[in-house]
Amino acid sequence: MAVVEGTGVGQTTRTTTGGGTDQRGQLNDLRAERQYRAAGSHKPKAGSTGSSGNSGSSGSSGSGGSGGSGGGGGGGSSADRAKQYLWLYRQMLDNKSATPPKSLIQKAVANKWSAAYFQLMVRKTDDGWLTSPEAMKRKQDFKSSWLALMGKGNVSAKMSDAYARSKLDSKTFWANAIKVNKNIAKQFKYWNAYNKGQAAMGDASVANDPFTYAKYRAAFADAYKQLGIDAPQDYERLYFRSGQTPQQFTQNLSTLMQTSAAFQWATGTSAPEKKVLFNQKGSAGVRGRLQSALKRQRGFFAGETVGFDAQRDQTTGLVKQSI
Repeated sequence: MAVVEGTGVGQTTRTTTGGGTDQRGQLNDLRAERQYRAAGSHKPKAGSTGSSGNSGSSGSSGSGGSGGSGGGGGGGSSADRAKQYLWLYRQMLDNKSATPPKSLIQKAVANKWSAAYFQLMVRKTDDGWLTSPEAMKRKQDFKSSWLALMGKGNVSAKMSDAYARSKLDSKTFWANAIKVNKNIAKQFKYWNAYNKGQAAMGDASVANDPFTYAKYRAAFADAYKQLGIDAPQDYERLYFRSGQTPQQFTQNLSTLMQTSAAFQWATGTSAPEKKVLFNQKGSAGVRGRLQSALKRQRGFFAGETVGFDAQRDQTTGLVKQSI
């Protein structure tokens, strides 16, 4: 893809491989994006200049003056500018015979679009861009991310094209989609709980990461599937809100499954599941009591002398062990 250095069409160009841009190219992209938004996706004001550049001439002479950085088009005749836009277009599509829409070139010439703005408009509005190598690669990447996050169903052609036209990374694109697309948001039911949990008690670096969310969601479901039981209602939300990693949750679940029966045997009461599973306040002490109950139970059935305090319930008459 060609990266144009300077202020507008007619300036020197430099081509980089792999679609990369240097710092100056990124600044041009930013200026063009701001110009695009300020114009409400319509054409920019003709002959406008960048805030940091000199105003330059408006192209009245044959050689033309330069616009400000990221600003209006350079000089030369309309035919010369049209040729420069055509060259840029073919560079973007990596196709020496590509023909841009006539209306696009006419608007660019009439309004003296900067090279960066012209490239932005091609990317955002021209269907030809979707046939470029970069766009095709992004569409393939989007398909892979769809399967990873949505699991099944037909890939949304509208979202695929939107991703191909954007310059967002996959994580940011999907995080934005969750906010604005109700159908996508349904697949991320506990998105807010996950982000709050990671920010408060987990790993803030994975907050707002749809791919990590999907991995955590799959791990939660698999943990209960391995036990052959369904997760109790609201447990998935509590899991995400706890900020735990899947490994931490699986370990807590294993501890509970191994010790809950012994705790019931030793105390006559059910183990406090939520405290154990979701690292709620006092969970460390509870896990210690669970392990102690299991040790006592194993010793009892092995015929060992097991020390514990026994008390008779005044209401039921049953003897309860205190651990």
